[in-house]
Formats: sequence, C-alpha cells, structure tokens
Amino acid sequence: MAEKRKELTSFRYSRGGHKITYLYFTNDSMLFTKASERDCRSIKTILDCYARASGQVVNYQKSALCVSRRVHFVACHERYLGLPNFAGQNKNELFASIQNRVWNRLKWW
Repeated sequence: MAEKRKELTSFRYSRGGHKITYLYFTNDSMLFTKASERDCRSIKTILDCYARASGQVVNYQKSALCVSRRVHFVACHERYLGLPNFAGQNKNELFASIQNRVWNRLKWW
C-alpha cells in the first residue's frame, strides 16, 4: 500500500527491468527502496504498525541496513546466505571462494 501511495520508491534492478520493493526468504525479509530520509521513515512507520498489529517486535540488533556504494557501504553485512551482497567488476575473484567450497565438497563424493 505504501508503494501505491508513493510513500516508498521501488528499486529497479536493471534498465527496463521490473521494479521490486521487497523479497521474502524463510525467516528474513529484504526491503528495497531509495536511500532517502522520507523512504526510511516510511519503512520505520510500516514496521511500527506491523509490531502494534501483530505483537511481534523487530529485533534491530539482528537487523542490518545496506545502501548502495554511492551512498555508504555497511561492512558488517557484506554477505547474505553465504553470498556477497555487492558484485563489482571482477566477479571471478568474488565468487572463487564459493566455487572452491563446492569443488572441495564434490571431491569427498
């Protein structure tokens, strides 16, 4: 609803690509929006409303904020589900550790 009311700015992952505002995983939610004070306040308002309605409270100690490199990079949250959050020019170097771990596991078979 906040997106429809233009309280949040959707994230476009590529030119001409679909816009996304959120992704849900098993126990996690990822929100995507413009790095603006207005959008951040909207997310906080939504989380507060959810907490009042459900009785569940967001654990900010376990939460992280990541924004684009042009704004700020949060080093404490460089990986999610074992994968890097940001991929630069040299993707071979970035994913080499994952490739090595998979290869080492396959050697055991």
